[in-house]
Amino acid sequence: MLLWFALMACSEGRFEGRVVDGLTGEPLADFALMAKATEATSMGCTAFSIRTDAEGKFSATGRCAVPYALTPVKSDVVDVWFASGDAIAADPAAPVEVQAWKTPTAPGVYRFSAGEFEPMRTVSDLKARDLSGSTEKVKFPAKLPDIIVLLPAEDRLVLVGKDNVEGLAPAPLIASPNVVIRERGADVTQKNWFYLGVRVTPGPPPAVERVGARFDPAKVKSISRGDRTVAFIQGDALPPGRYGLSKAGDNRIYVLDFGVAQATGGEAPAPEPADAGGPVEGPG
Repeated sequence: MLLWFALMACSEGRFEGRVVDGLTGEPLADFALMAKATEATSMGCTAFSIRTDAEGKFSATGRCAVPYALTPVKSDVVDVWFASGDAIAADPAAPVEVQAWKTPTAPGVYRFSAGEFEPMRTVSDLKARDLSGSTEKVKFPAKLPDIIVLLPAEDRLVLVGKDNVEGLAPAPLIASPNVVIRERGADVTQKNWFYLGVRVTPGPPPAVERVGARFDPAKVKSISRGDRTVAFIQGDALPPGRYGLSKAGDNRIYVLDFGVAQATGGEAPAPEPADAGGPVEGPG
């Protein structure tokens, strides 16, 4: 009898709203979520499931006059989480708009294309060597990946995890011919290779021009809540070209093309000389 009265007391309550994709702003149709009371209430009002309609809208009736928290149904592959709009007041004055984000569950670097997340594995060792005849150092990938990821304007580079979002930064990979570096006391000529953030003109003495890069802030969407931090970066957030993505002090680099695929345009660096001596020329 007491339970019946408690349920009757909750039969007048109602809230409604809409769930939208945080990246596109489009409604999420047929999307399942849970409403859980955040204050003590009767058993019949503690929690219940909701599903959106074709326009992303939802409504709940028969609830108690207590605040609720909305949570998405979990997935093992894609992490769906709410960035805003998920707190329902005890007496809501208007429908809520819930912003939902779909992101990979594991921290890392991904390409988002046609609604799918693809882990990026185009990683190379990053070398740093003295430039012969100069006090400058140059950095370059030890080799290019067999397949270099292309990010056209409609795709996204996705950084998952606070360390990646805050730490990874782009720099152009610029092809420069006949660059002479120092390897174990010997001069080694790299006939045509890519250098991170610099354009090298052979000498003597060699000239180094620093070339920077920065994602266009208008084409980056970053969201953070609790222990989640994610950035979605459009494929046209940088001018077309080949770039390296790395953290300060790291010895690994992601290699990717923005906008359009770049010509291979490089030959593998010369092997390290076994002994110090005179100039050594790279392959080619």
